[in-house]
Amino acid sequence: LTVGNLTARAIASKCSLRLEILDVSFCRGLTNEALGLIVDSCSSLRTLKLFGCTQITDIFLKGHSNSLVKIIGIEGSILEQ
Repeated sequence: LTVGNLTARAIASKCSLRLEILDVSFCRGLTNEALGLIVDSCSSLRTLKLFGCTQITDIFLKGHSNSLVKIIGIEGSILEQ
């Protein structure tokens, strides 16, 4: 099963009110935009784990609007904004 943009849309629409921790480590099918949708839609999200997601760039890391989410697992970053 590939986790990609359809999965991101489902997460954003169905889990947005209660989702606090999401681990999508090694889900290389997710784009910056897909993760942005999840993080921006899930106001309860506090921790996002991205180990092995080498496709994710600063476009996502600096472009999402959820200032409360802690992103861990990206090379050289543990972001608390």
